[in-house]
Amino acid sequence: MDLKDKFPNELWLEVFSYLPPAARRNLSSTHRSVYDLARPLGFTEFTLYSYPYWLRPQKVQLDEAMERLRFWALPRIAPHVRSCTISQKRDLWQKSDTKALQDDEHVLLNAFFEHLPHFTGLERLDTDQIRLELTQPGIGNLCRLPALQELRLSTIVVLSRSEVQDFPNVHTLQIDGLANFTYDTVTIFNKFPNLRSFKFYGRVLRNLSPAQESSLFPVLQEYTGDYQNLHIFGKRATLTHIALVHGFLFPDLLFELQGITILPNITFLAVPFLTSVQAVFAKAEIETLITLFPNLTDLQLTLMPTENNGHGLTRQMTSFLEMLSSHLPSTLHSLSLRWDFSEYDSSDPEIDDVLAPPPPNDIPDFAVVQAWLMAKCPALTYILIDGCHFLFLQRWQRSSAWEAVAHSFNDAEVIREQLGKTY
Repeated sequence: MDLKDKFPNELWLEVFSYLPPAARRNLSSTHRSVYDLARPLGFTEFTLYSYPYWLRPQKVQLDEAMERLRFWALPRIAPHVRSCTISQKRDLWQKSDTKALQDDEHVLLNAFFEHLPHFTGLERLDTDQIRLELTQPGIGNLCRLPALQELRLSTIVVLSRSEVQDFPNVHTLQIDGLANFTYDTVTIFNKFPNLRSFKFYGRVLRNLSPAQESSLFPVLQEYTGDYQNLHIFGKRATLTHIALVHGFLFPDLLFELQGITILPNITFLAVPFLTSVQAVFAKAEIETLITLFPNLTDLQLTLMPTENNGHGLTRQMTSFLEMLSSHLPSTLHSLSLRWDFSEYDSSDPEIDDVLAPPPPNDIPDFAVVQAWLMAKCPALTYILIDGCHFLFLQRWQRSSAWEAVAHSFNDAEVIREQLGKTY
């Protein structure tokens, strides 16, 4: 009896999807039925290695890249691709000694977008800082991708052309490294009427009319980017997740929200606040923050000291933990609290004293801290407290708990690496 007759193909694919590529290749050699099922999983991710627009590559390299692209665009391969990254790898390319035609600077990218109709299952496209100068057919092919849901771009100028249609299926859009910020921004963003997640780095939307602001991403659920755009996206009734980047002062957040006193729909909040002697983040600020976001289930709070707050910084952290735990919302499921010293003035003559390893007695008693937090937030399933020279992590999964504790910077670094975090 055929192996597939005993088990639905959909369940086999779900099982195989958890295997690493090497295991999939080995598995596909064990049985013809398994080969038919597992082999396509080896083509779910495709990376096109491009070159800088100013570089004219050697013909033999370009020919090899074009041949590789033609393979991935084959009818038996392309429909299996779910994720594609166009990555600019300067070191992979050798500059040609001969003068190339002007059109050669985009020949590989243009060929990829001409082949796009074959990638009928493509769900995610990441251009990875690539400068796109698409032909009209290429733009049309991008618009018509039937399965495209996630799109990352480093330029949006190309989308301002009149022939660019809407992207009704795209629910995740990331734009970073924007070289040109045009007056067509509203027109471009309105081509994504059903966007759920927007990641927008390094740019601020200003001087828009109320009608223009309300037209942007009307069903947005997640916003990641600079706090200066919250005056637009914070008003969305559908918004549940806010992740802000780059340190800023707490009063700036209140000012940007323009008088909004409560955002009850927000359940996820990640914020990095700059702190100093003049700009503290203490009891009043905590109370205001929790009043503003009363229904949080996930809070990621980063405090970024910008100057010397005096000796005993670790003791101040312990006091802050006690104060914070008494004001957190009872709805909280996950808490991440971190002190980040990347903004600290390295010219401060006392920086060595402040960042020196603290006395053991100054390290927080994590059992006590956990008791504080659980008493206020009984639904907590994740706690991360990172104070540079100490770290505490506890994670509950069903009936078990996993805990990691560090009382020195080196031990804390090991845990950070295990968590996959770069601090």
